[in-house]
Amino acid sequence: MALFMKRKIYVLLFAIPVILTIFLLRRYFINEFISLQDNPIYFVENIPPNEYIPIHSFYIKGPLTFQSEEPNDRGQKAILYQGEGAIDLYHIEKLPHPSSLGKNIQTFYTFSFGVHADVNTMAYLLIRSSNGVKVWLNDEYIFQSKNMNRSFEAAFSDFITLPLHNGVNNILIEHINLSEELVFEARLCNRDYFLTEYGRKYTGLIGEPLHLTDTFYFDTNHRKILNVPVTLSIQDISGKNVFEKELSEKEDYLLLASLKEDATYMCNLQSEGITLRQPIYKGDPDKIWKAIQTKQHPEMNAYAYRIKALLEHESRQSDWWWRFKIASVLFEADLVSQKNSREYNFAHTSGICFRSYKSSLDSCDQHYLLILPDSVDIDSSIPLVIIPRPFIDNQHHFLISPQMARYWSLTHAKALANEYNYILMMPEARMYAHEDLVPMAAAEIINSIEDVKEHYPVDESRIYLQGNCSGAYRSLSLLSQYPGMFAACALYSPLNSWGYKTKFQTIEWVNNQKPENLIPYIKQIPLFIQYDELDMHNPYITFKGLIDKIQNSQDEVTIIGEKHSGAHYNVLLVGENAFEFFKNKRLTQEMKESSPFLNTAVVADIFSQPYLFVYEKGNEHATQYITHVKANYEKNFWNKFPVCQAEDITKEDIETKNLILIGHSFRNELLRTLMSETGLQIKNNSLFINNELKATSVGFQIITKNPWNKNLDIVVISASDPRLFNRLDREPWKNGLLPILLLYK
Repeated sequence: MALFMKRKIYVLLFAIPVILTIFLLRRYFINEFISLQDNPIYFVENIPPNEYIPIHSFYIKGPLTFQSEEPNDRGQKAILYQGEGAIDLYHIEKLPHPSSLGKNIQTFYTFSFGVHADVNTMAYLLIRSSNGVKVWLNDEYIFQSKNMNRSFEAAFSDFITLPLHNGVNNILIEHINLSEELVFEARLCNRDYFLTEYGRKYTGLIGEPLHLTDTFYFDTNHRKILNVPVTLSIQDISGKNVFEKELSEKEDYLLLASLKEDATYMCNLQSEGITLRQPIYKGDPDKIWKAIQTKQHPEMNAYAYRIKALLEHESRQSDWWWRFKIASVLFEADLVSQKNSREYNFAHTSGICFRSYKSSLDSCDQHYLLILPDSVDIDSSIPLVIIPRPFIDNQHHFLISPQMARYWSLTHAKALANEYNYILMMPEARMYAHEDLVPMAAAEIINSIEDVKEHYPVDESRIYLQGNCSGAYRSLSLLSQYPGMFAACALYSPLNSWGYKTKFQTIEWVNNQKPENLIPYIKQIPLFIQYDELDMHNPYITFKGLIDKIQNSQDEVTIIGEKHSGAHYNVLLVGENAFEFFKNKRLTQEMKESSPFLNTAVVADIFSQPYLFVYEKGNEHATQYITHVKANYEKNFWNKFPVCQAEDITKEDIETKNLILIGHSFRNELLRTLMSETGLQIKNNSLFINNELKATSVGFQIITKNPWNKNLDIVVISASDPRLFNRLDREPWKNGLLPILLLYK
């Protein structure tokens, strides 16, 4: 039999005419559970105090802002949640499973509290946790999680309406722990907050696409949870309404036999205070794609690559998310195919799009992910958030990279785009896996920004950067090079350095590029930093020194330590806290006039402007070398290698592009004249520059100004001894981080 002891904690909860008072109830179970001192967590075995993390208590700062009372071990406030209309009730960080019970034994945790209401009213309870829960309100069983064996998700998993009566209401949450550790968060909130979180959860997730069926299954019973009238409508690819119905509480699915087979649609769910959208299809995705691809359009290549990869991928048979992924790109490809030119869509789009443009560097196709709010007003200006990709373990084409594979991460970003009215863009930027932000990649990010600005109403005073982990490192690097472009920057768990654990750690260019060395160039730009002290992927201790240095030098910086966030910010594209920080941040005149960071001149700089490789036909060693370089280039960039034979180069090429000359002896008269004006000569197996002997019997790379256009450069990669060609670097755009003159013995 359960005995209760009550202690009151009064909290002003909402800005509504009802005062709610929370009571934490300490619950004891006789002969069943053992209590943990004053902590309202109970299960079949006691845990010593040093093996669990205590629940935080809360106070109110202002009428609607909630914050932890307890500072963390760094003397900072450990903010678990602060915002309008909600308060955290419990926030448990990885409470360990009782080890002596074994992994297969279930443990039960109960969380109980009371709410005092002055009148009958509605409150709302949000829960996310490892594994599911059951909920009782005033001894009545009102809720059970749909999936009891779930993982800890980025969004809240459970949305529960609490019809409170006048007086004290007792609420009990029972958690059946099926995993090795407990992570649990419960938040009590008002209606507006409830709808905001509901939108984040179910944007792009209204129901399952009609894959070879007429039945549209809802992901949850929207009408029952929202507890107000809900209307579902469906439009065809032209935007024509082809179905509409007000849902009942009993409807977990709809029969949509009237919809045309093998076609894409946009599904809309509308209710009081909330609108959700999701692209779906009905029928066979292979047939749908076959019909779409008959229509040619400049934007189709990006979709073609991704759709083909998805249709052929093994996850088609096993991944529940596969239908959502294919539906999203099929709909956008279908939408693009309806256009007659490279015209961007402002309406009727899912808002998760892939865009292409011709690179100014080598005229090849480059892509970026673009996420738009549901309504884009072309007569107004919208902030733009740039998201550099983090390092990835294995090289993938951008369109099938891990960032594109997580549908729920894309819809989370889409929900935030709707909420804050931002445009989000993640560029391809020719980044492979673990390289630094080399000049080519930085230039391509700027190219992609310019393409977005050309087609969308971007507010150029409100362009922001956000990066996670190594993406944060790349963000800092880009910020230092273009300080007059970005109004603010957000960093989640920033990687302290790249070069320190690579073969390049002794190179001057790499050491100059370390984040701690870039701080003086960005001190006037507002910075936001978030970390999770529980995150083992990129532990806080690895970048603590960087944060300390930023705190001591930055004009404006906000730093938040938020537990649990590390479980998801490494896989989410963007974060809400960053978007809050960006509000009203604008580019100032001081920022526009900031001096950029200029690193040591290196060969890789050549690839930040239009470039062309040139080699001499008939030169066996140069031909072998260029064959290897070409293979690496096309493997890593999935694009045509910009190369020509010396006999085919034109005066226009020389005057408009950086040149990478493979070899030093050319029969082409234009090149012979050009080379003579650079001061570079090879005589008797020796290298001379301006008649000064530099080395004998060497392979070398050297940068010199183009005498026909001082804004351009020439790199000569050659060898005084042809046998040394094998020692020359075969990926100079990535590894060419060494000085202007490099000799290979």
